[in-house]
Amino acid sequence: MVLLLDKEHSCVGVGAILLLDDDTTRKYRNIYLNQVATSLLTDHNKGRKPLLTAERSKTLGIHICGDTYMGSKGIVHWIEKQFIIPYSVTAINALLTKTWSCL
Repeated sequence: MVLLLDKEHSCVGVGAILLLDDDTTRKYRNIYLNQVATSLLTDHNKGRKPLLTAERSKTLGIHICGDTYMGSKGIVHWIEKQFIIPYSVTAINALLTKTWSCL
């Protein structure tokens, strides 16, 4: 990432190359510039408790496998309507990538 930024790629461009959003690229660039580079070698991300229970996650999986969406925004809207839980498009994309396969 740092080498791409050094070659004058923008944070958006680097994010596209590395499949990261530009906010994440900026975060790591700022850590590199403002802290010791070795601080990037440790992961302090402890995660958080899932927003969906196992039962709700299963319901969502069944719904997604039975319906077609043009994009993640529709799924975000369905979750908010069904469970009254707000999700961002980025969060739902990560959740869907890690969780379900309808095959």
